[in-house]
Amino acid sequence: AELLGENVDGLSQGERAERAADAVDKLAADIGVPDGVAELGVTEAEIPDLAADTMEIQRLLAGNPRRVEREDIEAILRESL
Repeated sequence: AELLGENVDGLSQGERAERAADAVDKLAADIGVPDGVAELGVTEAEIPDLAADTMEIQRLLAGNPRRVEREDIEAILRESL
């Protein structure tokens, strides 16, 4: 948070983390990062194919700390609509 210009004096570690997350959200909005895949033109109907394609890109999944199934990716994409 401090590196993003936020004052974190007197805040607990949890409060600092929350402040950092808020600062990243503000930065994303300031520079025009889309707020979900719907802003990129993705529709509900495309989610199964996108999830299947994602499962084939192992470099995206290999470093993940837990196993990811196609259903997990579909859920993430749906939440991002």
